[in-house]
Amino acid sequence: MRGYLGVDRVVCVDVDPVKVSFARGLGVYSELHVSDIRSFECAGCFDVVLAVESIHGIVGVDLIRRLESMVRDGGLIVMSLPGSRLGSRVLVALGYNVYRYLLRGFILVRVDGREVLVYPSRVWMLAGSLFRLLAPLLRFSSVLDRGYLLAYKVVRHG
Repeated sequence: MRGYLGVDRVVCVDVDPVKVSFARGLGVYSELHVSDIRSFECAGCFDVVLAVESIHGIVGVDLIRRLESMVRDGGLIVMSLPGSRLGSRVLVALGYNVYRYLLRGFILVRVDGREVLVYPSRVWMLAGSLFRLLAPLLRFSSVLDRGYLLAYKVVRHG
């Protein structure tokens, strides 16, 4: 984030001290905290919260509301959830844009079926076109009900 977007402050929060120690060695974080995100105190102090393959074991509506409280008004939450037990319908009901990501993110399929995004190369554009043709069959066969979710939301308080 710091290198690509010019972000000044990058904070790492993880319950595992070994992972925090590893993260410290990377030299990219402004702050590192060993804490369970469910008890980490930081109301409204972030512009962006990224939870990438990190909260899937504890995700629930209460945790999502807690993450939303950590973001400033107009801030962004981005979550990647492998095999989330929460489910895409709940995330959509909470106002998230939700995609299934296939082939490690080279193809993104919006769960409501309105959009298919692909990595911008000829090979993936061709694969995306083929996928768009096969999407109705894939939806019918429940292929799109499994796998990783990518969800994001601009948070508005009040």
